[in-house]
Amino acid sequence: MTGRCSNSARMIGWLACLFSASSLYGTAVEARNIETQGIIAGENVIVFDDGFWRFADDSGQRCTIIAHVGELCALPSSWARFPQTDPKSLQPKFVRESIEGFVTSLTPVVGPVGNELVNRRVSELADFDGGEPTILQKQTVQLGDFQGQRIVYAHNARVVAFSVFNQNGRILIFQTQRHGFTLFHKDHQAAHEDLINMVTLEDFDG
Repeated sequence: MTGRCSNSARMIGWLACLFSASSLYGTAVEARNIETQGIIAGENVIVFDDGFWRFADDSGQRCTIIAHVGELCALPSSWARFPQTDPKSLQPKFVRESIEGFVTSLTPVVGPVGNELVNRRVSELADFDGGEPTILQKQTVQLGDFQGQRIVYAHNARVVAFSVFNQNGRILIFQTQRHGFTLFHKDHQAAHEDLINMVTLEDFDG
């Protein structure tokens, strides 16, 4: 991210400034430093020098509904919902320092979800443009009773990790990505695992 809000911005005017930073999601993210702290709508928030903001941890975990998946509950310092212009969005994005997270699903309507559709959706989410990615890791993973597969790619100084699980016919897709890196470092691995573990799945029986 390169955008930032002025140090002199007043709390009442922050929302427009801060929400404009949400359009920068997906660009390179460097280490963030806290610029200021304050209150928005009665809630303590922390504003960083690149324009990103999140709620403080003092109110505990925050839960976000993810359509056709379940609910992600986490402290904002662990996984914070990215400030979006539509707070009712059911496909929210999340941020943990310089790591971006996203969770979605493919729910069958008529017949099972085929591998071709899964591969196409993962490819869309990965958004590789120009050249083939390098596969850094590929392994079988487990989410409770559900078996899945993890695959990690490196492409143009960006590392993208996917864990895909079959929940009784519904395909769950967990994605994390980080810009400016070519290896799947331990902190990224931990963030990816936490993203998965912090989601409480809604029931689905096919």
